[in-house]
Amino acid sequence: MRKRLLSLALALVLCLGLTVPAQAGEKENPAANTIEEAISCEFWGAGNFSEGLAWVQIEENSEYGHIGFIDKTGEFIIPCVYDEARNFSEGLAAVAQDEKWGFIDKTGKEIVPYTYDSALDFSNGLAAVVRGGKCGYIDKTGKEVIPCTYDDARIFSEGLAAVEKDGKWGFIDKTGEECITSTVRHNMARGTHQVELTAKLVTLLRNHKWTNERIGKELGMDPDEVLRLKQMQGLAEAFADREFSRAWDICFPNVTKTQE
Repeated sequence: MRKRLLSLALALVLCLGLTVPAQAGEKENPAANTIEEAISCEFWGAGNFSEGLAWVQIEENSEYGHIGFIDKTGEFIIPCVYDEARNFSEGLAAVAQDEKWGFIDKTGKEIVPYTYDSALDFSNGLAAVVRGGKCGYIDKTGKEVIPCTYDDARIFSEGLAAVEKDGKWGFIDKTGEECITSTVRHNMARGTHQVELTAKLVTLLRNHKWTNERIGKELGMDPDEVLRLKQMQGLAEAFADREFSRAWDICFPNVTKTQE
């Protein structure tokens, strides 16, 4: 009974945020419950560490100032001379000066001149850039390998990038060829498309928030064909966007009719 009372008293002390005095012979350790800051909170803004460096923004005249890059010890590796910056990716980081974007390496050396209105991270060896309100892609030498002709663009992933033109989205490969969706429609019309690859394409489009209706419209499929291709990737994928009761009706229509 006495032990139970002591346990209840200790729990009450902890809940109230009180401290338990050290017993005789014990030394108090003030640092026992402290969290050490690896890098002190002195910046007005900061990004995530990527490839060993992180961008930070300093204060200038009580306002948000310029941006530079530090290492994990807090030491400045690249001085604060940029107006905007993104994380390092594939050895380069997009930075802006005087409202124009370019790319630097980890020493701060300018690799791609400041000629673009905006820029995304490098991925799969290419980076999306904006020039004159249109999007295209450059390689790490700054060469524009895919012309700036798109209204919007995403980073490359698994060799493909989503791009928008005239209000519609599709995918291009690293040569700029529109491999989705026009190529798919062409191959399906000729009866030469590979079913398994098309099924993976449907799953990829679903992961990019395309609805079944949009997939069917862009690829020239009816809803049943879209569903069958999704089923090839598993039941969880096929019915990921449906209520269970609805999936049951589709898979087993005779069962529900019999029960009615």
